[in-house]
Amino acid sequence: MDLADLTVAHGLSAGQARRQPPWTADGHPRPVNNPQGRRAALWDREQVLAYIAGEPVPALPDVDDPDDLLDAEEAAALVGLAQATWLSYLNRPRPLAPAPDATIRGMPHWRRSTLTGWQANRVGQGVGGGRPSRSGLSTDELEERVRTLLTEAAATGRWLSARAVSRELGISPTTASKLVASVRGESG
Repeated sequence: MDLADLTVAHGLSAGQARRQPPWTADGHPRPVNNPQGRRAALWDREQVLAYIAGEPVPALPDVDDPDDLLDAEEAAALVGLAQATWLSYLNRPRPLAPAPDATIRGMPHWRRSTLTGWQANRVGQGVGGGRPSRSGLSTDELEERVRTLLTEAAATGRWLSARAVSRELGISPTTASKLVASVRGESG
Protein backbone atom coordinates (compact mmCIF):
# COMPACT_ATOMS: atom_id res chain seq x y z
CA MET A 1 0.00 0.00 0.00
CA ASP A 2 1.24 3.47 -0.72
CA LEU A 3 0.33 6.58 1.28
CA ALA A 4 -2.89 7.16 -0.64
CA ASP A 5 -4.02 3.54 -0.09
CA LEU A 6 -3.11 3.77 3.58
CA THR A 7 -5.10 6.98 4.01
CA VAL A 8 -8.19 5.37 2.42
CA ALA A 9 -7.80 2.19 4.50
CA HIS A 10 -7.87 4.31 7.66
CA GLY A 11 -10.96 6.14 6.37
CA LEU A 12 -9.24 9.50 6.38
CA SER A 13 -9.04 12.37 3.95
CA ALA A 14 -5.60 13.47 2.75
CA GLY A 15 -5.82 16.54 5.01
CA GLN A 16 -6.75 14.47 8.07
CA ALA A 17 -3.88 12.07 7.39
CA ARG A 18 -1.44 15.00 7.14
CA ARG A 19 -2.66 16.52 10.42
CA GLN A 20 -2.69 13.23 12.35
CA PRO A 21 -0.68 10.65 10.42
CA PRO A 22 -1.99 7.24 11.56
CA TRP A 23 1.29 5.51 10.68
CA THR A 24 3.04 7.30 13.54
CA ALA A 25 0.76 5.69 16.18
CA ASP A 26 2.23 3.08 18.53
CA GLY A 27 1.94 -0.40 17.08
CA HIS A 28 1.15 0.76 13.55
CA PRO A 29 3.08 -1.32 10.99
CA ARG A 30 6.22 0.34 9.68
CA PRO A 31 6.81 0.84 5.97
CA VAL A 32 8.26 -2.28 4.37
CA ASN A 33 10.70 -0.35 2.20
CA ASN A 34 12.39 1.63 4.98
CA PRO A 35 11.84 4.95 3.21
CA GLN A 36 13.98 7.23 5.47
CA GLY A 37 13.33 10.48 3.64
CA ARG A 38 11.98 8.88 0.49
CA ARG A 39 8.56 10.01 -0.68
CA ALA A 40 7.33 6.57 -1.68
CA ALA A 41 6.84 4.65 1.55
CA LEU A 42 5.06 1.31 1.10
CA TRP A 43 3.21 -0.69 3.74
CA ASP A 44 2.22 -4.35 3.79
CA ARG A 45 -1.54 -4.55 3.12
CA GLU A 46 -2.17 -7.52 5.45
CA GLN A 47 -0.36 -5.83 8.33
CA VAL A 48 -2.23 -2.53 7.93
CA LEU A 49 -5.65 -4.16 7.60
CA ALA A 50 -5.01 -6.34 10.68
CA TYR A 51 -3.93 -3.26 12.67
CA ILE A 52 -7.05 -1.31 11.62
CA ALA A 53 -9.28 -4.28 12.54
CA GLY A 54 -7.63 -4.48 15.97
CA GLU A 55 -6.23 -7.93 15.21
CA PRO A 56 -2.64 -9.06 15.85
CA VAL A 57 -0.35 -7.69 13.16
CA PRO A 58 1.16 -10.61 11.22
CA ALA A 59 4.90 -10.78 10.71
CA LEU A 60 6.28 -10.03 7.29
CA PRO A 61 7.02 -13.15 5.21
CA ASP A 62 10.47 -14.70 5.65
CA VAL A 63 10.67 -15.46 1.93
CA ASP A 64 11.06 -12.84 -0.78
CA ASP A 65 8.01 -12.77 -3.02
CA PRO A 66 8.56 -12.46 -6.79
CA ASP A 67 5.79 -9.83 -6.85
CA ASP A 68 7.47 -7.57 -4.26
CA LEU A 69 7.90 -4.04 -5.61
CA LEU A 70 11.40 -2.61 -5.16
CA ASP A 71 12.42 1.00 -5.55
CA ALA A 72 15.57 2.09 -7.39
CA GLU A 73 17.83 1.70 -4.36
CA GLU A 74 16.52 -1.78 -3.61
CA ALA A 75 16.59 -2.77 -7.30
CA ALA A 76 20.22 -1.69 -7.62
CA ALA A 77 21.16 -3.67 -4.52
CA LEU A 78 19.36 -6.79 -5.80
CA VAL A 79 21.19 -6.78 -9.14
CA GLY A 80 24.54 -5.85 -7.57
CA LEU A 81 24.94 -2.34 -8.94
CA ALA A 82 25.50 1.02 -7.33
CA GLN A 83 22.32 3.08 -7.29
CA ALA A 84 23.95 5.74 -9.51
CA THR A 85 24.83 3.06 -12.08
CA TRP A 86 21.29 1.65 -12.00
CA LEU A 87 19.85 5.13 -12.55
CA SER A 88 22.27 5.76 -15.41
CA TYR A 89 21.05 2.52 -17.04
CA LEU A 90 17.52 3.94 -16.96
CA ASN A 91 18.41 7.37 -18.34
CA ARG A 92 20.07 6.26 -21.56
CA PRO A 93 18.43 6.79 -24.96
CA ARG A 94 18.15 2.99 -25.14
CA PRO A 95 17.83 1.98 -21.47
CA LEU A 96 19.92 -0.97 -20.31
CA ALA A 97 17.56 -1.73 -17.42
CA PRO A 98 13.99 -3.00 -17.65
CA ALA A 99 11.12 -0.53 -17.64
CA PRO A 100 9.53 -0.05 -14.21
CA ASP A 101 6.51 -2.23 -13.43
CA ALA A 102 4.85 0.57 -11.44
CA THR A 103 5.32 4.21 -10.57
CA ILE A 104 4.35 5.00 -7.01
CA ARG A 105 4.16 8.65 -6.01
CA GLY A 106 6.39 9.52 -8.96
CA MET A 107 9.05 6.94 -8.17
CA PRO A 108 9.72 3.88 -10.37
CA HIS A 109 9.39 0.39 -8.86
CA TRP A 110 10.20 -3.04 -10.26
CA ARG A 111 8.86 -6.45 -9.33
CA ARG A 112 11.51 -8.71 -7.90
CA SER A 113 10.71 -11.23 -10.68
CA THR A 114 11.33 -8.57 -13.36
CA LEU A 115 14.77 -7.84 -11.90
CA THR A 116 15.82 -11.47 -11.43
CA GLY A 117 14.67 -12.26 -14.98
CA TRP A 118 16.58 -9.27 -16.36
CA GLN A 119 19.68 -10.21 -14.40
CA ALA A 120 19.56 -13.83 -15.59
CA ASN A 121 19.43 -12.69 -19.23
CA ARG A 122 21.72 -9.70 -18.88
CA VAL A 123 24.49 -9.40 -21.38
CA GLY A 124 27.78 -9.10 -19.56
CA GLN A 125 31.49 -9.52 -19.82
CA GLY A 126 32.45 -12.55 -21.87
CA VAL A 127 28.99 -13.05 -23.39
CA GLY A 128 28.85 -10.42 -26.09
CA GLY A 129 28.81 -7.31 -23.93
CA GLY A 130 30.54 -4.10 -24.74
CA ARG A 131 30.37 -1.79 -27.69
CA PRO A 132 29.01 -3.43 -30.84
CA SER A 133 31.34 -3.60 -33.81
CA ARG A 134 30.85 -1.22 -36.70
CA SER A 135 29.93 -4.22 -38.83
CA GLY A 136 27.07 -5.12 -36.48
CA LEU A 137 28.37 -8.70 -36.17
CA SER A 138 29.05 -10.51 -32.91
CA THR A 139 32.55 -11.73 -32.10
CA ASP A 140 31.58 -15.29 -33.02
CA GLU A 141 30.14 -14.13 -36.35
CA LEU A 142 33.25 -12.05 -37.08
CA GLU A 143 35.48 -14.98 -36.22
CA GLU A 144 33.52 -17.21 -38.63
CA ARG A 145 33.78 -14.56 -41.39
CA VAL A 146 37.55 -14.28 -40.83
CA ARG A 147 37.86 -18.08 -40.95
CA THR A 148 35.97 -18.11 -44.29
CA LEU A 149 38.10 -15.28 -45.76
CA LEU A 150 41.36 -16.95 -44.75
CA THR A 151 40.22 -20.34 -46.09
CA GLU A 152 39.16 -18.82 -49.42
CA ALA A 153 42.45 -16.91 -49.70
CA ALA A 154 44.50 -20.02 -48.90
CA ALA A 155 42.56 -22.01 -51.53
CA THR A 156 43.71 -19.53 -54.18
CA GLY A 157 47.28 -19.42 -52.86
CA ARG A 158 46.97 -15.90 -51.42
CA TRP A 159 48.09 -14.69 -47.99
CA LEU A 160 45.50 -12.39 -46.45
CA SER A 161 46.82 -9.72 -44.05
CA ALA A 162 44.96 -8.47 -40.99
CA ARG A 163 44.77 -5.06 -42.68
CA ALA A 164 42.99 -6.64 -45.69
CA VAL A 165 40.59 -8.45 -43.31
CA SER A 166 39.96 -5.14 -41.55
CA ARG A 167 39.01 -3.43 -44.83
CA GLU A 168 36.94 -6.38 -46.04
CA LEU A 169 34.84 -6.68 -42.86
CA GLY A 170 34.77 -3.01 -41.86
CA ILE A 171 36.37 -3.62 -38.47
CA SER A 172 39.29 -2.00 -36.74
CA PRO A 173 42.81 -3.20 -37.61
CA THR A 174 43.34 -4.17 -33.95
CA THR A 175 40.21 -6.33 -33.92
CA ALA A 176 41.15 -7.85 -37.27
CA SER A 177 44.67 -8.67 -35.99
CA LYS A 178 43.25 -10.41 -32.92
CA LEU A 179 40.74 -12.39 -34.95
CA VAL A 180 43.27 -13.41 -37.61
CA ALA A 181 45.74 -14.51 -34.92
CA SER A 182 43.00 -16.49 -33.18
CA VAL A 183 41.85 -18.24 -36.34
CA ARG A 184 45.39 -18.97 -37.53
CA GLY A 185 46.24 -20.26 -34.03
CA GLU A 186 43.40 -22.80 -34.33
CA SER A 187 44.86 -24.34 -37.49
CA GLY A 188 48.47 -24.23 -36.48
